[in-house]
This record gives sequence, C-alpha cells and structure tokens, in this order.
Amino acid sequence: MHRHDLTAMLADILTPLALHYPQAGYSPAHLATLAEDWCEDLAGYDMDTILVAAKKARSTERYFPNVAVMLDYCALVDNHLPPILALETEFEQPPFGPEQRRRENIRMAMVRAGLKDKRARDFLRLETWPEKESFAREWLGENNAVFG
Repeated sequence: MHRHDLTAMLADILTPLALHYPQAGYSPAHLATLAEDWCEDLAGYDMDTILVAAKKARSTERYFPNVAVMLDYCALVDNHLPPILALETEFEQPPFGPEQRRRENIRMAMVRAGLKDKRARDFLRLETWPEKESFAREWLGENNAVFG
C-alpha cells in the first residue's frame, strides 16, 4: 500500500476521533498533518491494529491521544507491553514489608492532611523517621487508624 493511501486511511480514523475531543480544536488541515505524522510513527502496525487502538483510546483517554499514547495502545492490541510498562516491570520494586507499608500509610495520611492545611507539609521537611512519626502522631492524633 502506498504512503498516500495509508495517510488517507489514518485521516479517516483521526476525523471521527477528533469529533470525540472537540476541545482539541483540530482543523481539517491539522488532522491531515497528524495523519502524515501518524503514518510515519505508526508504520510498524497494520491498519486493523491502529483502528482497534484508536477505539481503545477513544473509550479510555480524557484528551485527544498523541502518537506516544497511540503507540502504547497499538502495542497493547498486538499483545506487547507498551514501552513505559516494559520499563516499569524491568525495575519493579520488591513488595512492601509491614514496616514500609505502615510508614507509607502514615506518609500518605500526612500528604492528604497537607492538601487541607499547609502547616501539615512541614512533615515532608523532617529528616529522620522518628521525627516524622512523632509529628504525624501529634498532627493526626494518637488514635488515628494509620497508627493501628
């Protein structure tokens, strides 16, 4: 298939996709340029894969998908991990132990408190864990569920 035909097919995918995201504000000229770019960037995938990926993006993305997002969806459709997920699994952290989980629960409680009151953000500036735990106990209250 010629590049012109592929570009036209991608334009046929992009046009209805753009209707679902009017806030993107793409004109027909913008969509034509995007179709050319997608033709180049998604060259490793067949049109059926790109069409299914566009449908997945339409049903899950809040904003008009850029080509990086489409590459991830195409990889998912082809039963491959998207590049970002492949990196995340390569460097996956070991599971939390009980102490790490307890500390993370306290830290998250203090982050939530910091969203409501800026003084709670002082927790993040403390250096040692005993200081942080003492501050959190005082701020959240000794009977808070995170200390259970």
